[in-house]
Amino acid sequence: MALSPPVWVLSRLRLVHGVAAGFALILFAMALSTEQMFETRSYARIGIALSLYVAVAAFGWMVTRRLGVSALAAAAFIGGLGVLSKLKFAYIGATLHVLDIYMHLGSPVELFFFAVHQPGTAAMGVATLIGLALMARWLWRTERASHWPRLVALPLVIAPAMAASSYAASPRLQAQMLHAHFYDGYHLTGWFCSLFRPIDNVELARNFPGEPPSMLAASAGPAPASAPKPPNIILILHESTIDPRPYRPDERTRFKDDPFVSGDGLTRRLIVETFGGRTWISEYGVMLGLSMHYFTPNQAFLGSLLEGKMRNSLAHALGRQGYGSTYVYPAPKTFANTGRFYHSLGFERVLEDTSREPSFTKRDRDYYERAIADLQERRATGSTAPQFTFVMTAATHFPWAAPAFPDLRADEIKPGDPWAEFSRRVRIAHDDYLAFKDRLAVAFPDEAFLLVGFGDHHPTLTADLIPDTDPAKSPRYETFYRLDGVNFAPDFNAGPKRIEIGYLATVMMATARLTLDRSFALRRDTMAACNGLLHRCPEQGRIMAMHRALVERGDVVPSYNLAR
Repeated sequence: MALSPPVWVLSRLRLVHGVAAGFALILFAMALSTEQMFETRSYARIGIALSLYVAVAAFGWMVTRRLGVSALAAAAFIGGLGVLSKLKFAYIGATLHVLDIYMHLGSPVELFFFAVHQPGTAAMGVATLIGLALMARWLWRTERASHWPRLVALPLVIAPAMAASSYAASPRLQAQMLHAHFYDGYHLTGWFCSLFRPIDNVELARNFPGEPPSMLAASAGPAPASAPKPPNIILILHESTIDPRPYRPDERTRFKDDPFVSGDGLTRRLIVETFGGRTWISEYGVMLGLSMHYFTPNQAFLGSLLEGKMRNSLAHALGRQGYGSTYVYPAPKTFANTGRFYHSLGFERVLEDTSREPSFTKRDRDYYERAIADLQERRATGSTAPQFTFVMTAATHFPWAAPAFPDLRADEIKPGDPWAEFSRRVRIAHDDYLAFKDRLAVAFPDEAFLLVGFGDHHPTLTADLIPDTDPAKSPRYETFYRLDGVNFAPDFNAGPKRIEIGYLATVMMATARLTLDRSFALRRDTMAACNGLLHRCPEQGRIMAMHRALVERGDVVPSYNLAR
């Protein structure tokens, strides 16, 4: 029996309205679970998410005159960004940002990297897109074009979009978003808020001004008349490594050989700028000789934004003194644009790990052996140049729920005890380090080596033990650095007991007794004046003067060029 026209219209209205309301309920449920930070729910952000849904769906309704199809597209767009944000956070500890379009989604290499290393997730994403396309096709064929005046839909586009934009662009919310992208929350709205602060050139211009510098005394001084051959330098990043004894002072955290003591018997502290993850923030701090706090909120994207923009990194400075340079990297170098960025910082070689195994399933010994093989290869070609090698290790990487390397130190395995497992892995890593020193002495008996090790950030194990206070002051951001030598006596007096990570490159070169160029001599003088502090230095005028001098020298590209 055929339906009368009014009944037919009402049945279609119920269908499309039901579809639109159903997608709204799904997004509302997602917003309830994701629009929160530290278990505090933000109802304003839930409102932003729903307002965006209404605005996008209404815009689609204006264009296609089909409400059901438009509601599906709006839900897929906003909900899809939320899902991508959760996936990104699970993988690298940062939520979705508008710069991801520039850094990841716009790069075929990055997409290929994801597809190869997350094939299941990539296949599920493709299947979801196909399913959404089929659903949209069914709705399109089922729903007739609406004859409602488009002026009815126009307010539904403008009003919620303006309300959401006004709130997202507010100074209060933008200040909150400086650190929010690195916590598990705001997955539906974080990307939208980042639209209003994609590249913070205002903040960068304030931190790296290009006006004539207030000149500070900084002289490299003349080179010694008979300077000895400089040592090879090996910089070792110890993933997620801290001294566990202050947090769990019991038999689990005792060490026969202290992994945190330098060759002179001192334990030195390093102030880093990330907690529980985002290792590349620490990498950048060392390589650039700067505090990454001054690049907020773009820290996580500097591998792309600063490619070719830094002209006097650590590798550049060593290269001018005749050093070859190699980075031994425990992941594919397509991750976060690592390969291209580090080549632009002066590294001749970036040796990647192309296996699909997680980096934490490999011992530190594996990466040390690659460093030795690289130096042997250089020597085999007749090169006598000193070598700078940056080795990134991963044995102490999360997770600690299950024992890694069960055939090593098996008597120390305590199932279900993450602190015992973490401490056990620190001992295993130190065993490999001591073996590495012995291998260097045997393989290169006539060469000198300076070995500098440091912890890049705390493990998440300390999250419940240290309050999450101001990142510029909290002990959550203190790890260690260690100075050591093989056939070489470092200048330990050049290594202060406590420094911020932006000075580590300067300390390393000074400890190796290298002549510092004007840029690094300026850092050395600033470090002495600020007692090893950089972002925490109470004399921020001196830090700004140092930044101005670096910009004027051309070592740091002016901030307004960072996005180019």
